[in-house]
Amino acid sequence: MENTSTPGSPQVKRSFPTLAVVITICITLIILCCITCFIVAQLSSSKGDQDTSNETNEQQTNSQSQSTENKVYPIGEYVQTANVEWKVKTAQDIGDTIESANRNLKFTTPDGHFIKVTYTVKNNGNEKVNPAEPIVLDSQDRRFSGYDGIAWFVDDRLIWDTINPGIESHFTAIYEMPDDATGLRLQVKGGDIFDEVVKYIDLGL
Repeated sequence: MENTSTPGSPQVKRSFPTLAVVITICITLIILCCITCFIVAQLSSSKGDQDTSNETNEQQTNSQSQSTENKVYPIGEYVQTANVEWKVKTAQDIGDTIESANRNLKFTTPDGHFIKVTYTVKNNGNEKVNPAEPIVLDSQDRRFSGYDGIAWFVDDRLIWDTINPGIESHFTAIYEMPDDATGLRLQVKGGDIFDEVVKYIDLGL
């Protein structure tokens, strides 16, 4: 049989990793996989906690906003709406007849009674304002505007008068109400008639 090896050439000896080396490599890979899985799990948990926290904060903010929107303020407390500040001083049922002390005028409603509300409005802004007329709502959410002929029966300023910055004005309003109207509350707005933010004041009637 012919020897194909070249005389004088070095013999190449192949070496294979021992069993201990293979085991070490496998263990290292397993440890790296475990560490990677742990890091991914921690990141996912952290993101989940953050999302939960953000959702909770958003719910709390919405709840507080709804609570503020639905709050009904008592008589005598200042109520801030945009650039003006309201305060109801008195609210009373004055019966079915209103009359003027100095004009000898009298009017009787055949279908209900009148309520009289006195309040102040302060302009906290930098420009003059013409606050929207407050309306009265009852427990059935019916909306009542002020009595049209009020100018003949009160000597106070009228709500459509201009209020300059820093000035607090006193107003009187009269509302004609049906006899079944209860749970009355006054709805007030900011100094702009187009202002959509409203607040409510319990009239105790």
